[in-house]
Amino acid sequence: MLFLSTPLFSRSNPADFYVQELAVIPGKEEACHEKIDKICSYHRKLHPMSGEAQQQQTTFVQKTVTTAYKVSCLTQYKALAWRSSLITQREPLLTTVRLGQGIVRRMIEDD
Repeated sequence: MLFLSTPLFSRSNPADFYVQELAVIPGKEEACHEKIDKICSYHRKLHPMSGEAQQQQTTFVQKTVTTAYKVSCLTQYKALAWRSSLITQREPLLTTVRLGQGIVRRMIEDD
């Protein structure tokens, strides 16, 4: 994590951290691509691949994607529900506040 520009905080989701670090920001595409190349080359130096793994990577890159989604809508919904439940378990106070806000908002709208 020391190589990347921002630290990984203990309470943040590592997946979100990596998505933000590897995202291409509109208007800053060139700088983002340079940053991604720098991160990838650093990773390749730390973890060199064997010949077989390199061949598998090359084969994977050459395949084309024919469909927009590789899993069904139900599978995506299950993954979303699972992630939501993890956030709820990690931040129970936030869930309680949101529930309270919804109840108060509904009471105000009914009057």
